[in-house]
Amino acid sequence: MKKAFYILLLFILSGCFMGGTWEDNDDNWERIFYEEKPENITVNNSWFWQSSHWTYEYCFFIEIKNDPQFISKLIGENNLVKVENNEIDNDLLYFFSDKPEWFIPRGIKAYDVWKVKGEYENKKLFLDRQDGTIFLTDFSV
Repeated sequence: MKKAFYILLLFILSGCFMGGTWEDNDDNWERIFYEEKPENITVNNSWFWQSSHWTYEYCFFIEIKNDPQFISKLIGENNLVKVENNEIDNDLLYFFSDKPEWFIPRGIKAYDVWKVKGEYENKKLFLDRQDGTIFLTDFSV
């Protein structure tokens, strides 16, 4: 009995029950933003991966219909800074996982780009200049 308890405890502490990949899942909004999705926001596509490792490791991609208020909130609350066209490099286009086909499907020049300041920050926002579609990605491993 004691052995079973320790095995169960090890399983719980390892977080093995929390890992997975969710594509276009209604709960992805809460996984990404830690809040319920506002009714006025439309999610076109989403993909979220979480490791089963005991530390919180994740990667996500989300496409959101244009919403100027949400864009302002996203930029402000995440301390995002606009990347000038001449500063766009291969590091900016590095994603931890292969990006889904629907994520920034046009050439990078079709988007305004924001990122979080800091060497170890991976959050990036791509805003389609033509229709305002929001593409957001982040990872932590």
